[in-house]
Amino acid sequence: MITLKNGTRGRSKIGYVAKSSSKDGYFEYARFGDSPIGIVTQEHPTPKEVEIAHGGELKVYLHKKAYNGDIVIMTETDGAPAGTCVPLRKQSNYIIIGTALEDGRGLIKVNVALTTTPGETETTPGIPSGGSTGQFLSKSSGDSYDVEWTTASGTGDMLSSVYDPDTISDDAFDMDNMKESSTNKIFTSTERSKLSAIAAGAEVNVNADWDATSGDSEILNKPAGILPTNDQIVAWAQGKNYEPGTITRDSEGRITSMTVVWPDDSAGTYTATDYNATHEVYDGYTITHTDSAQTVTQSAVTRNSDGAVTTKPALTIS
Repeated sequence: MITLKNGTRGRSKIGYVAKSSSKDGYFEYARFGDSPIGIVTQEHPTPKEVEIAHGGELKVYLHKKAYNGDIVIMTETDGAPAGTCVPLRKQSNYIIIGTALEDGRGLIKVNVALTTTPGETETTPGIPSGGSTGQFLSKSSGDSYDVEWTTASGTGDMLSSVYDPDTISDDAFDMDNMKESSTNKIFTSTERSKLSAIAAGAEVNVNADWDATSGDSEILNKPAGILPTNDQIVAWAQGKNYEPGTITRDSEGRITSMTVVWPDDSAGTYTATDYNATHEVYDGYTITHTDSAQTVTQSAVTRNSDGAVTTKPALTIS
């Protein structure tokens, strides 16, 4: 029997499980996973000293109803307050307080045998003491809690269900017995031969692009004098694939003409046409391709009353 003060700022309650406090001479109510030092046997307002017993037949407060013979443990769930217990009808690795000696709920008489190594007494069944590295617990009989440390028979540390789930029952290092996954694959001899024939630094083939100015698709050393087709010039104009040069604007800042350079380095001239006085914009344009002597024409577009384009004629070249 020990005497300590209550460090919880609450009343000392009979039957609540106590644990040591960080402050000398005080106790706190134990929670699941704590190491209890005893059961409160007196009720007093804080901070009066109360007696705490750690063995024998004591009253323990239960959060749920217990029956004679049930094991009593520290509670983990169900919203039970710290220091209370619940009955348990199976073996557990939890903190075991003892065996219920009567039926009921609330303050129930329990045979308390606190120990740091549960399993050493009949009143605290659990993991038995002893054993050695590599041993495991096995049932000695059909009786509850009748277990013992056992050394496994045979050798090895893997089961066939782990290393041979498909029951191939053959050489695990033979590639013919391996199985591919969705990401890890097995090379065939044909695939290995193909890979070994690829020159160092080889790259994937790409489609050449006459208009490309960089990257793998760029055509180097393009011969001079090869003119683009009319369709190519129209496509360039449609995509505005030309670089503007000298720009001329009217008094309102609208572009009326400018020099351009096409992707094949040909010069050209852009000229705005079909001035729309209602909406103060140019509705058409022409743009020349000097090297081919071709001119792309955008005929005047049609606009609604808000100025939005409703009809745009196709580009022509001549």
